Amino acid sequence: MEKISTFKKIRVFIRHNGRIIIGGTLVLLMILMALFAPLLTRYDPNTTDIRSRFMAPCAEHIMGTDGSGNDLWSQVVYGARASLLIAFVSQIITMAVGAMLGLICGFYPKVDKVVMRILEAINSLPTILLIFVLGMVFGSSYFNLILTLVIAGLFGPTRYVRAQVMSLRQKEFVEREVAMGAGTPRIMFMHVLPQCSSYLLVTLGSGLSSKIMSLASMSFLGVGLPSGVPNWGTLISSGQSVLMMYPYLVFYPMLALAITNFGFSMLGDGLRDLLDPTTN
Repeated sequence: MEKISTFKKIRVFIRHNGRIIIGGTLVLLMILMALFAPLLTRYDPNTTDIRSRFMAPCAEHIMGTDGSGNDLWSQVVYGARASLLIAFVSQIITMAVGAMLGLICGFYPKVDKVVMRILEAINSLPTILLIFVLGMVFGSSYFNLILTLVIAGLFGPTRYVRAQVMSLRQKEFVEREVAMGAGTPRIMFMHVLPQCSSYLLVTLGSGLSSKIMSLASMSFLGVGLPSGVPNWGTLISSGQSVLMMYPYLVFYPMLALAITNFGFSMLGDGLRDLLDPTTN
């Protein structure tokens, strides 16, 4: 039997898991940038210097400065903190609440009729309109922003877990548990929920990408993070008025946003291919 070399094993692994490697690397770089932001720049993102207004990228300010003299590199770096933190927290809550609602709706038809009609009504609205309206209603704060993103993203995981419950309720192992006297909570959490774990893991990557885009859209429209908190959406919004004269003010935050979303999307696609071989 021919022995497979280490180099060939690595090559095969990269070929079959390239998306996970590329996406994971980009995501890791962004997380490290957010964590070590104070070490990556010597400027405070909110410190203004009128004498340095609209400086082009140079050795002192590698991404230039904005109309208030703020260093753009420091704003982009610190902007990753707010974007990633809110995206992670809101997506985890969305998956947890969505999975719980899906389980309840699948096992309790009366609750299902009410909850799913409400979520279907919410999902019928365009996402950008929904998050804008919710942002206006709840106001600008970390808690309200997370609440807005959770409400806007509940339909997907709830519908999937509910569908899984409907399918698995007729399986023999569930009927056997019922015959043995197992209660509904035990069946829900011990037998049905684990069947949805791969979907929830895959959703983590794609959902984070969606949450970051939604956060940037809200900040761009002025209903996102509180004033003074650096974030990419606000940078793009403030730079659009002078786009023709100072394009770097929009280009660099958009580049950071694009790289982050690309990383999460690639990671999510790679996990989907790894956990669900039927999609290959």
